[in-house]
Amino acid sequence: MVYVFLSLGSNVGNRRANLKKARAALSHTITILIGSPIYSTMPVGMSGKRVFNQILLCKTTNSPNQLLDKTQEIELELGRSPQEKGKCLPRRIDIDILTYGSLKVNSPRITLPHPKMFSRVFVLVPLEKLLTKIRAANPALYSKLSKSFVKKVFTARKALSIEKNAIRAMA
Repeated sequence: MVYVFLSLGSNVGNRRANLKKARAALSHTITILIGSPIYSTMPVGMSGKRVFNQILLCKTTNSPNQLLDKTQEIELELGRSPQEKGKCLPRRIDIDILTYGSLKVNSPRITLPHPKMFSRVFVLVPLEKLLTKIRAANPALYSKLSKSFVKKVFTARKALSIEKNAIRAMA
């Protein structure tokens, strides 16, 4: 089993319900251990409604490519158009693999860790909150996470400038 962090996002339709459906679909393939609170952020590189984002810590036996296949299949099942791939367009659901253990991959299909993870407010803020929650609630699990990854998240988050109203936690 490998620990993976996933990022979920939605800014079309019932955004909260879209995230819930994505989590339910993912739970048939991987073990979702814990999720961050849902955050609302301004869309990056596109127009449309605010994006609802959530970070999940999961365990999987799938390879990175198998996990990518499954996340893309779920995106399509939940209404994402194949024409959206690789474009900054409003979407019903977006599922990104942020990390796959400490594995580094740079292939035409997938890059791990996610190359933009440490520069995105909508990833770093929920990820920082999730790591803080794990450290307090489950020190044994926290100790299994890569120390260099955790340090990089907290360092990147502190260095990030966040505009007013750019991100807010949802109830």
